[in-house]
Amino acid sequence: MKWVGSPDGLGYDSDAMARWLERLQASPNRQHFVVISSEAGFCGEAYYAVDPMHRRAGLDIKIRPEAQGRGVASTALAALIDRVFSSTAEVESVWTEPSEVNVAARKLYWRCGLLINSEKYKNFKDSKGKSALPYLLVFETGGQ
Repeated sequence: MKWVGSPDGLGYDSDAMARWLERLQASPNRQHFVVISSEAGFCGEAYYAVDPMHRRAGLDIKIRPEAQGRGVASTALAALIDRVFSSTAEVESVWTEPSEVNVAARKLYWRCGLLINSEKYKNFKDSKGKSALPYLLVFETGGQ
């Protein structure tokens, strides 16, 4: 979890986690999934958030270190992408912003078909108004 700034966990108690889950369940445009494998058990989580205005969905996946290197992330991310496009007709692309130094994540996204597309989204800003480039990865669906 170090790539999302939480190497020691989130520091949430049970009440805070319950409030987080309530907020999460109240938003139909956000979906979280648990990643489990028969060999490794609980492996992590996968997430997407639909941005209807821009017809895209942001992706995220976090896999426990003990479950990495087994193909779990590739399988889970491919399933997540399939879920986005099969359940959300208005989404035309998916995107993510891996850290520049998170080479493993960048390779994972490439293996799952996400390509750097900085020209199309050259003016893309994150939720804080900061440019998300040059690490924006976009998967185009070919007009599904």
